[in-house]
Amino acid sequence: MIIDFHVHVSDREGCTEELLKAMDENGIDMAVIFDCGNNETAFNMQKAHPDRFIPFGYIRWGADDPSGIDELVDQGAKGLKVIRPTMNYNDPRLFPYYAKAEQHGLPTLMHTGIVARGKPDVPSYDDTSRMQAIWLDGPCRMFPRLNIIVAHMGNPAHEDAGMMARWHPNFYYDLSGSSLLHRSHQFFRELFWWDKETRFSRRNPWRPFEKMVFATDEPYEQMHEPMAEQRALLEALDQPQEIIDKVFGGTAAKLLKLEES
Repeated sequence: MIIDFHVHVSDREGCTEELLKAMDENGIDMAVIFDCGNNETAFNMQKAHPDRFIPFGYIRWGADDPSGIDELVDQGAKGLKVIRPTMNYNDPRLFPYYAKAEQHGLPTLMHTGIVARGKPDVPSYDDTSRMQAIWLDGPCRMFPRLNIIVAHMGNPAHEDAGMMARWHPNFYYDLSGSSLLHRSHQFFRELFWWDKETRFSRRNPWRPFEKMVFATDEPYEQMHEPMAEQRALLEALDQPQEIIDKVFGGTAAKLLKLEES
């Protein structure tokens, strides 16, 4: 089973049909979906196609009440999407949100790194510095039963995210976005030096790509591009088919508890 862990949806007419068509064309069985403006979009799409979509809910951390996470669960959220917090990810004032996510067993996909700027002529405020991967070091330690997936692996601060993947069993990542366009395969070979057996392996027995989930985060007609880029990286770094299968679905199924259903 192939699972795309990062797909934006909207309530515009035809969105569902376009996404399903793209998934079918690329052999994608299921997709984690979210609309950071209207949670009902993802929930309704899942109800219409429960075998294809996994809805994640969104509230703005630091602005909305943490109890909103309880409401999202009641509505059918299987995880959370986090972006644009009002403070750094490691601020203790955000701990109630982490605690709620951990309480409900919700895998939490957190934007890290630079934020896209879609309308540069329109004044807006997005502070990328609040969403650095390194700010998740403390929360990973404080909430050990919460699985955190960092979108874009901290782009461009891949080194921080790579080392955190090494040390935190509850830290996962995706490589959607521009990472594989401006980083060479050799960069990731060096970043993930701990892919080989070392004297540290006893302390962190997992391997780098066991912590990666396949994700596109692209317009539907371009889904094939990140899919090919991520597969090419794995093959260039001589990953066995077992690991490739985990990246493209096995690890996501574990995080989403699909193996238990």
